[in-house]
Amino acid sequence: MLFGMLRKGGMYLSAKYAEKQNRELNEFLKRAEKNFKKRNEIKEVKFKVGFNEWRIDNFELVKQLLLSADPMVQLPEGCLMDEYPKFLG
Repeated sequence: MLFGMLRKGGMYLSAKYAEKQNRELNEFLKRAEKNFKKRNEIKEVKFKVGFNEWRIDNFELVKQLLLSADPMVQLPEGCLMDEYPKFLG
């Protein structure tokens, strides 16, 4: 069987070796997914820190954004986060 595969140009891959490769690949994929999640968490934290700094530095603008045309209606804080990227330039 082995020589037949080699003559046809195919590769022989033992079940034991294939299992080892699959196990290593699965471990690699798990590490990659974990790193991806960490990067996203870091991005989110950086965004929130930048947002809070921007909010402190631009107090008057923030106050204007929160107060709509009707002084009795105030926008929720979450709307500020939506507006923040527009001011980053």
